Amino acid sequence: MISRRGDRYEIKGAEAEIKLLASPARLESLRSHALLSGDERIAQISTTYFDTPDNRLQSAGASLRLRFSGSHREQTFKCLPTGGSCIERTEWTVPATGDRPDLMLFSASQRGVIAALLAGGEFSVVATTSVERRTRLVRHGRSLIEAAFDVGSIEASGRTETISELELELGEGDAIDCLRLALALRPGPDLRWSIEAKAQRCLALATGHPPQTARARPVAVSRDQDIPAAFQEICWNCLEQVLGNYALVAERHDNEAVHQCRVAFRRLRAALALFGKVIDRVGATDFRARFKQAADALGPARDLHVLLERISAHDALAGSYESAIGARLASELTRRRDAEVIAAGTRLLGEDFQSLLFELAIWVESRRAASDMVRQAAPDRLPVFAASVLKRCRHKLHHTGRHLRAMSDHDLHHLRLTVKKLRYSVGFFAALAATPEDRISAANHEKLLGKLQDTLGALHDLATASAGPPWLSDCEPELIAELARRLASANRSRHQLLHRAHRRLEHERKIPHWWNPAARETDVTHSDASLASYTEQLRQLQIGLSCMQRQVIADQRKLLIIIEGRDAAGKDGTIKRIVEHMSPRATRVVALGLPSEDDRKAWYFERWCRHLPVAGEVVLFNRGWYDRAGVEHVMGLCTEDEYEEFMTTVVLFEQLLEHSGFTILKYYLDISKDEQKRRLRDRDHDPLEQWTNSPLDRKATRNWENYSKARNAMQARTHSVFAPWVVVRADNQPAARLGIIRDLLARCGTGDENEEVLPAPSVTFVYDPVALDKGWLAE
Repeated sequence: MISRRGDRYEIKGAEAEIKLLASPARLESLRSHALLSGDERIAQISTTYFDTPDNRLQSAGASLRLRFSGSHREQTFKCLPTGGSCIERTEWTVPATGDRPDLMLFSASQRGVIAALLAGGEFSVVATTSVERRTRLVRHGRSLIEAAFDVGSIEASGRTETISELELELGEGDAIDCLRLALALRPGPDLRWSIEAKAQRCLALATGHPPQTARARPVAVSRDQDIPAAFQEICWNCLEQVLGNYALVAERHDNEAVHQCRVAFRRLRAALALFGKVIDRVGATDFRARFKQAADALGPARDLHVLLERISAHDALAGSYESAIGARLASELTRRRDAEVIAAGTRLLGEDFQSLLFELAIWVESRRAASDMVRQAAPDRLPVFAASVLKRCRHKLHHTGRHLRAMSDHDLHHLRLTVKKLRYSVGFFAALAATPEDRISAANHEKLLGKLQDTLGALHDLATASAGPPWLSDCEPELIAELARRLASANRSRHQLLHRAHRRLEHERKIPHWWNPAARETDVTHSDASLASYTEQLRQLQIGLSCMQRQVIADQRKLLIIIEGRDAAGKDGTIKRIVEHMSPRATRVVALGLPSEDDRKAWYFERWCRHLPVAGEVVLFNRGWYDRAGVEHVMGLCTEDEYEEFMTTVVLFEQLLEHSGFTILKYYLDISKDEQKRRLRDRDHDPLEQWTNSPLDRKATRNWENYSKARNAMQARTHSVFAPWVVVRADNQPAARLGIIRDLLARCGTGDENEEVLPAPSVTFVYDPVALDKGWLAE
């Protein structure tokens, strides 16, 4: 809805916003464009952006700004959307009273989110912008759209950058009209689509660090979606990955951005191939061909970069000194790669590619209008459709790769394409897994396919170099021979690579049919404890934990593990086995007691923020902040208002931690009532265990039903894709300990040497409401 405030318009509840970066000359010419004509309002806007010294807000995809326009002042907090298309925007705006943001002006839940990001840190000015904004309300199709012409500058750290852009914001109508208007303006090198916010540009200017490449986000399809809606979600996900990277290729010649663009194109083509028959065969075929051309244009640049990396890594590992011919080869490959990247960037900024992006977005959005027709052509529900797709792709992989060791280089290349298609399909549909153990299987499936793809890729690189790449056909023969020699030395032998590929393909055959739970019955009584080799298994898994920790330190990751469960569920023993052989200098266990009076006066999460891991550290919370959802709620140690505020804000808090670079793993150890009684009784008679008893433990069984209700509410309301609950069936302690460590290694990565280690889905599974219905949670 559109309203008027002073000398400017306001759009409430906008559904779409498209930003077009324009050259000053092009922006000026657009002001006289017939499609953008209308009454014009002019405002001088000054905006100040704030962040902590270590840029916590921006690293979480959030921003805090103070805006002045005449006598009007407002403060705005923005954070990343959790789903939907990349043209949707969400923000919190309230009036401002001073020269600095006043967080108390936001609502209580909003303050909780912001405070979680700031974590007690003081925010200060990052950059300022000064913009002349000319706004017009234009009618396009059946929609009313606000067109805002922004001209000005960003100032930060003594540096200045110009602002010249056009924003199209939907007021009333359909988002497709915004896209059609943008396409009608003929985007190209001097008018390109961007999803980079001003706050991101401000931080980049202030720090001097260029924007980072964008990897694909998890696809958030759901079982209750129809096929067109799922197709839209997948295509927008791919398109967002393109928009986050193509400008980095064109403007910064970023080689990783080249790779991410190619991945996005391939994922998009896979989606068009999978859905094309039931969505629009003709349209899908056309877009597949056009995006293949775009991907092919990036091929030489990416292949040259991979060759350079592979050769350089081998030489560094071997301590080799570069020979004269080696120096000439590296120089020639670098020259050709840089030239190919520049050429690729020019194509990506060209009018043909810019128009292709908008035409695809319009076509994708228009698929919903044809939903009724699609349902008649494909009456099956989305899970049934996904199952048929995955079954067909996997059958093709097994049929094509049945004689892998004897395959030619040409056939191995086509096998790699088959693996990619199946891998992308698994990524598209993983969220549709019907049961918790199937979701784990889907994640393992995608990871394994990625490893198989990498092995086949190494074989392809070896074959390409030996045959002479077509884009090196005019190169000196001795340089081509040197390239083949170095690549053969850098890679394992072809025989070794074939053996590894065969082994991974055989392992892929053992992945359960997670997309079709009717095809398999999980034996929920299976337990690792029945294996006599528990001690040896634990030793091997603890070796894996040591490897994982070394990787956490090397990658400077911040790993937070939350262990929750009923009294006597085995939290202490599990944590002991996890940290037993990990480095005490990079590992901490946090087990806070009931909050003090001072803690009760502070923001609830504040005392936990002090114990969060730093880069390169692993921290385990024994219960953690979920005390409020469990024991505090059941025993009346918090008010209902405090409980509700926690349940409302904890998901946002964890989401912002995840955006800030934290990896959060949440485990719930679930035991039966009889097992809890037995363990509590045994504690009373064991002098080594008596210290673990507390007055609250003695009330645990009497409050069993209340704790069950609290557990169910906690898992249902605080489970999320970025911090999911993993349930561990803990009646059998050895099985639970093995299961939780296996899940840790599967989620955090253990290296090639432990690729066979997988969690047992009958013991450890991702939370799902059906687990309660099927009796997998203790009642």
